[in-house]
This record gives sequence, structure tokens and C-alpha cells, in this order.
Amino acid sequence: MSGQQESSTPNQGRRKNYLLMVLTVMVGMLAYDYRVARPSVDRAYQKIVQRTTEVNNSPARSLTNQDVQTLITKSPSRTFMDGQDLVEVYSWRSGLPVRTHDLFAVYKKSIRGEQVFYRQAKFVYETSAEVAPVPVPLLVEGTEEEIAQYNEELRREIEEEMRYFADEERHAARQNGSPLDGSPLDGADNDRLGQNVPDTDVRLQDIADELSNSSE
Repeated sequence: MSGQQESSTPNQGRRKNYLLMVLTVMVGMLAYDYRVARPSVDRAYQKIVQRTTEVNNSPARSLTNQDVQTLITKSPSRTFMDGQDLVEVYSWRSGLPVRTHDLFAVYKKSIRGEQVFYRQAKFVYETSAEVAPVPVPLLVEGTEEEIAQYNEELRREIEEEMRYFADEERHAARQNGSPLDGSPLDGADNDRLGQNVPDTDVRLQDIADELSNSSE
């Protein structure tokens, strides 16, 4: 009997040590997650916010995806398209080896072909449609004239929003004194800068057709 008690004591000690080791590892992983991984995402996010503010105060400048990568000294772990927007994902390993904490940087393609920073999100990504959904015509009661007026106002709102980034790029190009291809501005380039982005015009025409059909 005494021999069985003596043999069980070392086993109990080993189990206790094993449990303490597991507990220590779990505490360490949790501490790393909240003191290193998450704060790293927060710091990168704030860096981009600060740089965006600086760029917005200087209309001649823009913040591209290359600028963002240099700013946070990190390359994207993956990319994907959200409609016409490019999304770069920057990942930091969390306390759990199979999980990451992510920063999402969203870009729109400029008339110069650059990927210009648009917005960002951390930890959880929301699509552009969720963040800024394009309004669709509602089924409303009224006369044909009232419905037509409603659709026209809606079309103008959509047109204004979709032209925003094209206007920003044209303004930046004029400030820089250079056209789309980097050569000195001439009369033809000024005409080009006054034109709409082709993709935007096509999309606006599609919306106009939809609104016309809905009012018939």
C-alpha cells in the first residue's frame, strides 16, 4: 500500500507541473495578443490617419499604396478586389498561432493609374457597399412627374458621389502642373483633365437607364 502511495506522488507532481506549464503558455499568449499584436495594428492605423490628414491639407499630394507600405514598414500579406477597389491586408500574428489581427487598406485607381488611399479598417472588414451603399430607386407612390423628379434627384446625388475622386485627381494634376503622362501641360491636356473618367460615365449611364426604366 505504501509503495502505491509513493509511486502516485511523482505522477501527481508531473501532472501539476504540466498544468502549470500549459497555464503559463496560455497567459503568455494572451499577454502577447493584447500587449503586442493588437497595439501594433492600432499604431499602424493611427499612422495612416495622421498621414491622411497631412495629405488632405496639401491638395497637390496623394497617398498611394506604396506610400502606405513605406509608412507602416510592412508589406501586405494578401490583396483582393472589392468591386473596383483594391484592398491590401496587413497582418500581425496574434497570441494564437492560427490567427492574425488584420489592417485593411482600401484604394481607388486614379486617372494616372495609381492606387490612391480611400479608407481603412482594422480587425473586421466591411465591404464598400456596406460602408457607402449606392442608393437605389425606391418604389414610391405618386404621379409620373413626381416619380420622374425623384429619380432625377437621385441620379444627381449618385453622379456627385461618383465624380468626387475624379475631381480630386484633376485638381491634384493641375496643382502639380503635369498631365496624366508626366509631360508639360498643353491645351489638349487641359481638355483631358476636364473630361470624366470613362468608367464613371459608363456607370452613370447604366444608373440613368435603370432610373428611366423604373419610372416607366
